Amino acid sequence: MSEESQTETRFKPAAEFIVKDLETLKVLSDPLRIQILEHMGEPHTVKQISKELGIAPTKLYYHVNMLEEHGLISVTDTRVVSGILEKRYQLSAWRFRLAKELVTLSGAEAEQGVEAMLSSIFDLTKADIIASIHAGLIDMSELEDSDPRWKVGRSLWAMTPEKATAFYKAFEELISKFGNEGDSLDNIQPDEQVYAMTYALYPTTYVPNKEEKDEQPE
Repeated sequence: MSEESQTETRFKPAAEFIVKDLETLKVLSDPLRIQILEHMGEPHTVKQISKELGIAPTKLYYHVNMLEEHGLISVTDTRVVSGILEKRYQLSAWRFRLAKELVTLSGAEAEQGVEAMLSSIFDLTKADIIASIHAGLIDMSELEDSDPRWKVGRSLWAMTPEKATAFYKAFEELISKFGNEGDSLDNIQPDEQVYAMTYALYPTTYVPNKEEKDEQPE
């Protein structure tokens, strides 16, 4: 098989990519595209992604093109293989964040975009956890242990704005300390295990029922 290098650049993903429009948000909200992004910490061809995901390349090209078109991934280099131009792609940024003006938009279309994104993230998390259970990486009996390998739950706290800000800051610092943002998961060590984390930290509309609270016996 003949192979000829076409172009090669030293691409470095940005620290953050800000999603500023609904179309890009919709592109980012597809579960398969999220999986593709998760495998692009290092430059990959579509064929390499296909092998890692177990999905035929023909089913990935459209999604990869959409990610590139909206700037979510970038071409790091190209080469000609047997007369065919082959591209290698990588994440455009290590983190994706919604622009403030996007999340404050009103209307059905904006709501649908955010709903699609949330459904995609949490559906993918659910599928990933179930796959880990089937693979033996998660033991359901560990839920009762004091130091399980996995945790899942939902909590509510009452915090002042100052305390909430401090919590956000501490949470970000914790992620930076233990996470590997900017490092490729392709180079994990033999004694390391990849862990996934899905989080949603936000002010809620929940308000305790004052009448019920007052009726509780002392």
